[in-house]
Amino acid sequence: MCSSLPVTPPTKIEEMRECLRSLKQSNKDDDAKVKTAFNTLFTYVKNAATKPEEEKFRKIRLSNAAFQDRVGKLEGGIKFLELCGFEKIEGDDFLFLARDKIDKAVLMSAGVELNRFFTRYESAELRYSAAKRRASQIDPWEN
Repeated sequence: MCSSLPVTPPTKIEEMRECLRSLKQSNKDDDAKVKTAFNTLFTYVKNAATKPEEEKFRKIRLSNAAFQDRVGKLEGGIKFLELCGFEKIEGDDFLFLARDKIDKAVLMSAGVELNRFFTRYESAELRYSAAKRRASQIDPWEN
């Protein structure tokens, strides 16, 4: 007989982490795109948390070219914002975070996760640059 343990659903934070992992993994050959996405997501989250009275910081036009380039077209980008409380409205033309649905704890957690991923990402990039520099000191033909 096989006994099985109950399966617990992933927490919202775990789902956020998975979105960020997917975004990073699906764009692993484009460092600038990943950095821009993380920074853009952080800006949306920060603005919604710190300026909840201003609708312009809680409403994102999905057809906006800059949004699409930085977040919308990237795997995990929109889902991350939805996990933060943003919902599609007006025939899926906008992502909107209703003022009465703002959960500052969720937004703060999202900011922490973004910061962790960004820090790890930069640390890995710095380690790679340092390793490459050390290699060039050993091998004068290595760039």
